[in-house]
Amino acid sequence: MDLNWMSVWDVMRFPVLILGSMSVVVVLYLVVYLAAKKDFILGFVPQGQIKAVMKGDSLHKMLVNIGGYRYDETTREIVLLTPEERGSGRWRNPMGLYIIGWPLYHQVKKYKFSWVKWGKPEGSSEFALIPRDEEMVNSLYFRYPYGVNVTGIKVRGNIEVIIELVVTIEVVRPETTLFRLQPTGNWLGIVLAKVGEATRGYAGEQDVDIEKLRQLKARDESMSDHLNAQIMKMNGDPLMIAQDLATRSPIYGEEAPDGILHLCGVRIISVEFKNWRFSDGQVAKDFQLEEVNLRKAAGRRAEADGEAYFILEVGNAEAEVLSNKVDAAGEEVLQAELIANGMSNFNGQVLTWGTGASGPMTNYQVGQLPATGSAPSRSPARGKPRGYKRPAKNPVTPPPPPTPPPTSPPTAPI
Repeated sequence: MDLNWMSVWDVMRFPVLILGSMSVVVVLYLVVYLAAKKDFILGFVPQGQIKAVMKGDSLHKMLVNIGGYRYDETTREIVLLTPEERGSGRWRNPMGLYIIGWPLYHQVKKYKFSWVKWGKPEGSSEFALIPRDEEMVNSLYFRYPYGVNVTGIKVRGNIEVIIELVVTIEVVRPETTLFRLQPTGNWLGIVLAKVGEATRGYAGEQDVDIEKLRQLKARDESMSDHLNAQIMKMNGDPLMIAQDLATRSPIYGEEAPDGILHLCGVRIISVEFKNWRFSDGQVAKDFQLEEVNLRKAAGRRAEADGEAYFILEVGNAEAEVLSNKVDAAGEEVLQAELIANGMSNFNGQVLTWGTGASGPMTNYQVGQLPATGSAPSRSPARGKPRGYKRPAKNPVTPPPPPTPPPTSPPTAPI
């Protein structure tokens, strides 16, 4: 039986064409993707980043992929989109794919860059500043939090400390950031040097001590705001000097020539105080030992205060009990109980009771109690007495032992 190839083709041509078309699309996609990854003719610009396309040794154009912003070719600044520009959709690029240019003629600027990031080191659960080794990069972040160790800070007591900050920086003029200061990427070192200068100035002006550093670490708002304002002055932003009466728009003066904005084309938008530590390890040990001693002394003082309070409370309670007994039964019953209590706590043979020169003295043999009353139990060494009630604010002072009536003293048995 002869095979009719025309009939087979009629059946298979549509699936073959579909598979072939899909294969071409996949191959083209892979080619474009690999070329864009290498910035060859096309290039990806990740969200929130900026790339500079060079033509030879000169800047050709800026590729900016920042939601809600665009690069203004006139002012050479990154500016907010107007409501009309937002509605047009012209500046949207969901894939982040841009045209670089002809190979060997247009290329993306690459440079060496090193920085410090705030994160968790490998194998640790605590956040810390992590230095990044210098590496070759081809883009610039629009906003990024950079870590900085500010050294040489003297606090009260001439103690030197290191403060850890995280400074969020926003790029305003990418051309200035990349090309004004050489080598490219050196801008970050200048910005962080300005941050260190402002932080040391803040420590001196505010007479910062260890307690204030702890307050900063605990996110004390007033102190943090003051530190932020001190550092952000380094931006050198132009200040408003007047207002247009017709349009009511502000009129600004010139920006500071030594400010970060003018020198590096960037602006500090926030500062976070993360941590502090002593520069000298021995000073840290001495300070910790001093803190331990202070805490021990505070504990002993609190313990002594508690003991004194206990004695005062028990004394006031006993005074109140004695006063109530005097009111209820008279002085003779109280006198008999005091004599019995004295005898129960006495270790000798004869207990003498009386006031000496002001009245007669009475001798009692140990074991012999007065005829009236009974000996109370001893007061406990610690803890509250049984049936204890908190005394009034003005406790009754226990009265002195009463003078026995001027009668003939009984004779102690022999």
